[in-house]
Amino acid sequence: MVAAPAVARALALASLLATATAVCVSPEIDDGTRSCPPTIEVGSTCNVACNQGFRLVGDSDITCKGDGTWTDTPMCADENSCDSLPCDALVSTCVDAVAPAVGHTCVCRAGYVGEPGDDGSGCMRNAEIESVDGDIKISVGAHNSISLVMGDITVKMADIRANQDAIARLRSDLSDEGNNIQDTKTSVSTLRSDMNSEFDRFGLVVNDLANTTTDAIDELRSEQRLLINEVNNTVYEVGNIVSNDLAKALEDLATESNDQHAGHATNFSLVYLTLADLELNKASKTDLANAAGMLPDETEAVTCNEAAIGKLRFHKATDTLQVCKAAGWSPVAEPVGSENNPGRDCDEVAEYHGVSGLYFIQEHDYGTLGKQYCVVKPTETLTLGGDGLTIGSAGRSCRTILDFFDGVGQSVRWLRDANGERYQTLCDFTRNGGGWTLLVQSADSAWTTDEVMMKGGAYAAKTDYSVLGKADDIKNNPLVYAEHFEYRMEASEPGKYGGIWEAPRSYTFASHDNSQTDVVVTEWFEGVSAYTDTGLEKRMPWAPQSCTGTCSLLTTSTSISSSWHGTLVQRGTGYNPAPWLSSGALNPGIIWYWMREGPSLPDKNPLGTILQPAESCAQIAAEVTTSPGRFFLNVGSPSRAAVTYCAAGDIVSGDGLTTDHPAASCRFVYDHMKLFSFGMQRRFVQAGTTVVETFCDFDRAGWTLLMTVDNGGWDPVTLLQRGSPSLDSDFSILGHADNIKNKPFFAPGERFGFRLDAEAVGQYGGTWTAHPSYSFTSTSNQNTDISLVEKWGTWSYSDGGLEARMPWIGSTSSGLLTTSASSTSNWWGTIATGSTGWSPSPWINGYNKSPGIIWYWLKEPASIYL
Repeated sequence: MVAAPAVARALALASLLATATAVCVSPEIDDGTRSCPPTIEVGSTCNVACNQGFRLVGDSDITCKGDGTWTDTPMCADENSCDSLPCDALVSTCVDAVAPAVGHTCVCRAGYVGEPGDDGSGCMRNAEIESVDGDIKISVGAHNSISLVMGDITVKMADIRANQDAIARLRSDLSDEGNNIQDTKTSVSTLRSDMNSEFDRFGLVVNDLANTTTDAIDELRSEQRLLINEVNNTVYEVGNIVSNDLAKALEDLATESNDQHAGHATNFSLVYLTLADLELNKASKTDLANAAGMLPDETEAVTCNEAAIGKLRFHKATDTLQVCKAAGWSPVAEPVGSENNPGRDCDEVAEYHGVSGLYFIQEHDYGTLGKQYCVVKPTETLTLGGDGLTIGSAGRSCRTILDFFDGVGQSVRWLRDANGERYQTLCDFTRNGGGWTLLVQSADSAWTTDEVMMKGGAYAAKTDYSVLGKADDIKNNPLVYAEHFEYRMEASEPGKYGGIWEAPRSYTFASHDNSQTDVVVTEWFEGVSAYTDTGLEKRMPWAPQSCTGTCSLLTTSTSISSSWHGTLVQRGTGYNPAPWLSSGALNPGIIWYWMREGPSLPDKNPLGTILQPAESCAQIAAEVTTSPGRFFLNVGSPSRAAVTYCAAGDIVSGDGLTTDHPAASCRFVYDHMKLFSFGMQRRFVQAGTTVVETFCDFDRAGWTLLMTVDNGGWDPVTLLQRGSPSLDSDFSILGHADNIKNKPFFAPGERFGFRLDAEAVGQYGGTWTAHPSYSFTSTSNQNTDISLVEKWGTWSYSDGGLEARMPWIGSTSSGLLTTSASSTSNWWGTIATGSTGWSPSPWINGYNKSPGIIWYWLKEPASIYL
C-alpha cells in the first residue's frame, strides 16, 4: 500500500510516453544516398537511391513509423552486368566489373582466340589442318572464321599464284633442254621424268591450297592481320600435316632448280612451317629442328617493327619459335598450365603434362587466375586446390593450403568442395600445428536448425558463422590417407575452455544423434581438464534434426534441453552465446569449432604408397627395398589400399581391419602403424593358422583383449574360445593367446605382459610382465616369476585377493582361471569360474568381492623391427 503513489506516477509517465510523437533517425544507406525532409516525423518519407555500380533491393521510399523505426529499409547490392548475358556463351565468358566500376569484360574461352569485344563475337575458333593423300586440307571452325596467322602469308600466296605460269614454262624449258645440260650422263631421261612428276604434283598442291584458302584469305585481310600470339598452340610433327612426298618435292626444288625455284621453295617452306605451328594444344612439343635453318634467327638482321608484325624467327639461344608483336619478339605459345596459357582445369593439365604438380588454372565459372596442385593418378585426376587467396585459387582445406602452399597466423581463405563450389572461412595456420579449418563461430543465440550447417556468406569476426555442412567433404577427400581426423573446441578466447580430440574417419560432422562417443582427447585447454555433464561430455558435437523452444542445436551433451552444458549453438535466450561450462565459462561470449583432416598425399611417392599400392611384399622387395617397413598393398575383393608391414618380401602384419589382412598383434599395429591406432578398436589378429577377432586397447599402447568375464558358469571349452568380441559381455580367445605372443619376429627371450582390470578399465588390477616360457593355458600354479609393473587401487597380494602368480587353469567348479595357489580353497583372485554364485567371480575380499566384470589382456614383447 505504501508503494501505491509510485505506481500511479509510473502509469502516468507511461501514458505520457505512449502519446508522445516518435521521431525516426535519418537512415544510413551503404553504397547509396537518401533524400529526407528537414524535419522527420511520423509519416515522413525518405527516398533512397544507389551509387553507380549498385542496384536497389527493396522499395525506394521508406516511411517513419509511430514506434520510431522505418518501414523495411532497402539495400544497395553490387550490380552484376553479366546477368543480362551480354557475352556469346558459346565462345566466351562474362567477367563483371568490381563496384563502383560498371560494365563487364568478355573473355574468349579455351580453343577460341581474337579480340572478344563487348559481346564476345570477336572470339574465333582455331582452324583444323590435316593431310589428305598428300594434299593440305583446311577446315574452317565456328562463325565461318579462321584464326590462322601466317605472317605475310597473303603476299606469299599471291607470289605463288602469280608465278604458277612461270613455273610451268620453266618446267617445259627444263624438259626440252635436259639433253644439252647433262649430255654426258646416261640418266638424263630418268631425271627429266622424275622432275616433271614432282613439278606436276607441286602445281596441284599449290592450286588446291590456293582454292581452299581463298575465302579464308579474304577474312584474314578484314581481321587486320591477327598476330601469332592469338594462336594458342603449335604442331608437334610437321610430317603429320603434309605427306613425305611433298617434303621430298620441296627438297628437290630447292636443290635442283635455279634461283627462282629456290625462292619459291623458301616461300613454300615458310607456309609449310607456319601451318605446322597452328595445331591445337601442342605448344611445348613443337619439332623445333624443322624451324632451324628455315627461318632467320637472332643473329640475322631481322627487325621487329610495324611492317614485320606477324613474322617468325627461330631463337637459337632458347630453342623457341618467336613471333614479332607490337611489343617485340615473343614466344609463339607457352605450355598449358603456364601463367600465360592457364589450363581450364586439372583434367586438361593432366592430358597435356601427365604429372602431378602446381599449375595455373583459370576455370571459366570463376574467371580469376590461380595456382592449383593437380594430382594425376592412373585412372583419374584430382585437385588439392590452391592457396585460397582468390576465388579462382580456392584451396581444398586449410590444411592443404598450409601443406602445399603457405600460410601464417590466421586469415580468411577461399575453399572449394568436391563439386567445385566455393565458400569462405577462417584458416588457422599456426596454432596446434596449423592447418585448422573453422567450422562454426557461435557469438549469439539467434540460430535456426538449418543455419547450423551453413550460416553467413563471408566470414566476419565476432558474428555467427558456420560451414559445418562442408566438414565431411573436407574429411572424406580421397587424397587424405589417415584413418582419423581432429577437431578443436575453444571458448572466450583462443586456447581456453576446450581442447583437441581425435575421432574415427567414419564419424560425421552432420550427425543427428548422440552416439559418436569413441573420441580421444589429446589436449585439454586452460580451464577444463575432465569430462562432466555440467561441461564438456565425451562425445563428438551432434545436431538434432529438430527442437522446440529453448534448446541445443549443436552440443556434446547427451540431452538437448536438460543438463545441456557443453553446447556450442543454441536457440533461445538466457545464455551468451550458449551454456558452455557451469564452472568458469557458463557464458563465454564466443565459441569456436575447428577441424583438421589427416594429411593429403601427392603422387610424388614410389610404389607402395596409397596412390600407388603394390600387389605384394615381394614386389616391394624387388622394386623398392628389402628393408622392413610399412607400405600400402592392394588387398581383398573389391581391392582396397591396406597398410602392410613388409620385411624381406614377406608380410609381417596387416592392419587388422579385415579378416583377409590380419594384424600380427595389437601391439605390433600400435608400434608400427600409429597413424591408424587410437582408442578401443576391433581388429583381426593372426594366431597361428587361425585369424581371430578381438579388441585392441591403443590408448594403453597396444594391449590385445583375451577375455571379458561378465558372468559365472564357464567351462574348460568356453574358457578357451567364447562369443564375439565384446567389452561388456562374456568373450574369450584365451586358447589362441600363446600363438599370438610366440611369433618369431618378437624379440626372443624377452618377457611378455599381461593385464587384469575389474569393474572399470584401469581399476582394481594392474599390469605385469612374465617369464617368456609361461603359457596362457598353463595348468600349473608354479608360474610365479612375474613382476608387477603398474598397480590400480590399494590392494595387496594375499590369499584373500590377487596372488603373485600368472593366472592358471584350475578346478572346473570353482577357480577355473585364477591367480590363487588353490583353485578350490580360498580361491580369491579368480577371473573365471564354473560357479554362478559370484558377479562374475570372487576377486578381492573386503575390497571388491564381486566387481561385476573382469578383463584379461596380453601384450607380447616388442618386435625385432623397432
